[in-house]
Amino acid sequence: MEEYWKSNDQMKKVQKILSEINYKGVNLWKVALPRLYYIEGKRQGKKVDYKIDFLKLISYFFFRREINLSKKDEKKIWATFFVGRKDHEELFDKSLSKFNKKEISKFKKRKYKFKINSFKIFFEMFNYLKKRNFSKLGYGSSFKFSALLFYYTKQIDFFQKKITELNPVAYISFNSSENPDENIITQILNRKKKETFIFQHSPFYNYSVYDEFRGYYDAAVSNNFLVWGKKSFKILKEMSFNKNIIIVGNPKQIKAKSNKRQFKKLKKGLLILNSNSFLESNMSMLKMVKKLPAINISLDIKMHPLNKLNDYNLFSSQFKFLNKNSNTNKLIKKYDFIILQNTALSLEVLSREIPRFRFKDKYTLDLSGPPDFFENKKDLLSLIKKYSNKKDFKKLMSSYEKEYFQNFHSSPKMSVPEYYKEKIKEKIKKSISKKV
Repeated sequence: MEEYWKSNDQMKKVQKILSEINYKGVNLWKVALPRLYYIEGKRQGKKVDYKIDFLKLISYFFFRREINLSKKDEKKIWATFFVGRKDHEELFDKSLSKFNKKEISKFKKRKYKFKINSFKIFFEMFNYLKKRNFSKLGYGSSFKFSALLFYYTKQIDFFQKKITELNPVAYISFNSSENPDENIITQILNRKKKETFIFQHSPFYNYSVYDEFRGYYDAAVSNNFLVWGKKSFKILKEMSFNKNIIIVGNPKQIKAKSNKRQFKKLKKGLLILNSNSFLESNMSMLKMVKKLPAINISLDIKMHPLNKLNDYNLFSSQFKFLNKNSNTNKLIKKYDFIILQNTALSLEVLSREIPRFRFKDKYTLDLSGPPDFFENKKDLLSLIKKYSNKKDFKKLMSSYEKEYFQNFHSSPKMSVPEYYKEKIKEKIKKSISKKV
């Protein structure tokens, strides 16, 4: 599952170097992968902020981040969420809402604590990387990366000690593929033969479509992947994903009668931007729709939580940019149609009975589903006109319903949070019974 890195000559060399570094049984290549992915995808070609870099170095050498673990967390399921996004937090909270406090301990906050490890560890890391010319590979200097690895060893020490003391039954990470602390906890508990789980929090794409996503799958260390539906299951299987895949649904996406909408002509739209990984596509969409108000179609803009308004100053006088942290599910109800591309909302609107028009360019990740794509303004206007017809609108909604059930599992016998609880506890019970 590490083909993305193997197809990248520089990263292949990094992989070979870091794969050989283990600290107390934790492989630092897997822990560092999220950081390497970040550097690869986000920082190339951007100016380095030396002030921030200096502060990071100070934190790496003299601090570590701890979660508040105590005796009350002993022999319970641990679950962590360390992402600063309300939409993801809602998924985390709803999914685990049927567990009671005696069964599970949830952690969302970490605090920096002053902590220095033996600098002998740092110098061993530094000499190892320097001898292998790590600085020439484009992922930071040997000194800075050794400081990062040194910081990870302090995190490993903390979690190893607490896990030994409190003996958690199992562990549910929100995203151990992208969070080093969650990756560390997962690796430690895997060695202790405990069940570990990771959430699906966005649509899955086959990495043959978009190489950058290979890094996400490569860093997956949890034994069990909790996925939304059949389509996610199929994609992971197609990629020979070697973890246990459990279909559980998405508690934020419930097809309810309250979501039924009365047909009306499409006059008011909402354009939902991608993350800045797709800045070029965002700009293309904005340029394409800027003349829509001239033909009596109003359009507002909803930014991705990670977007920066400064990147879109060129369009600020033409459109209303909504609060990027506003609740999108509530927003959707106010509009007649949605324009988007590579965002989880392309799936989430399926249960809302609202037409979505998906922008297609070389960066589009998913071309499945009904023909609601557009490549230019003419295509978009044709879609708006077509689905302002009641008969065509109903056909589109019927195709959305089929797509919804491919993407989101639902059980007639229990709610999605109840299903999460049943499937997680069932897997833990089986694992414990095997050991007896």
